[in-house]
Amino acid sequence: MGKISFLDFLAISRPISFILLFLCLTVAFLFSANISQLTIYHIIEFLLIIFLMPFFIFSINDYYDLNSDRINERKGNLLQGKIIAKDISKQDIDRINLTIFFVLLFSSFTFRNLVHTLILFLALFFSYFYSAKPLRLKEIPIIDSLSNGAIVLSIFAMIYYLFNDVSDLPFRVIAVAISIVSYHLIMAQVDRTPDIKSGQKTTAIFLRSRFAVYLLCLFYNVPLLFAGFASVFKYLFYINLIILGFAYFNEKNSKSIVFLFIISWVALLLLYVVDKFV
Repeated sequence: MGKISFLDFLAISRPISFILLFLCLTVAFLFSANISQLTIYHIIEFLLIIFLMPFFIFSINDYYDLNSDRINERKGNLLQGKIIAKDISKQDIDRINLTIFFVLLFSSFTFRNLVHTLILFLALFFSYFYSAKPLRLKEIPIIDSLSNGAIVLSIFAMIYYLFNDVSDLPFRVIAVAISIVSYHLIMAQVDRTPDIKSGQKTTAIFLRSRFAVYLLCLFYNVPLLFAGFASVFKYLFYINLIILGFAYFNEKNSKSIVFLFIISWVALLLLYVVDKFV
């Protein structure tokens, strides 16, 4: 890994991401297929996504956000992101990310499913250019948050389309992805001060009004009311209302907000998995 040690790789990846991705991919598979359809090739690709994708997403983000992260009180820990070491260069990061890109892309060829490969490519594209120049989507108001939803949706969709037709993606999946956009917007509001100081542009800065930011978060959750869930996800709208309310009144307590995100989603995903096997 050059100058990036294994411990650096783990720290940049945010270890909690491995757990969340494992649960997300498990739910995506159980939603999309029967357990009898699972093969060793699926397991290998799922493991590659779980252990490689987080570094691909966070490493380039941490590099380009270094100035903001250094003055951001919530950064500097494994939960919310370690500040990237000074001796780690963009070349070191790009070398590993290029390897990850080709490993994931070639693993998708196993299934001979063009849609699956194209959506994986889109997931990698949005993950990289969310932070990287020249696009740097995270500094385009509204697009910054929506691109996060696009990453989540594409990761789910590439699993779904391994077993289903292109035209079959249910609206409730899209509704969940849109609601997740609100989490990014909340954290953009939390990071508003260091982002302003470092010269970044986000939706939270663009909207100026704190109330407008949370109102937009609420708007992103409205599609959940029309999704027609038959699973535990029917409670997601109310869970997100609790998260929004907590964040609004505890904005300076970012660790608690992130912890609430994680606990809510771990519980929700686990309950979905358990329900499938009961």
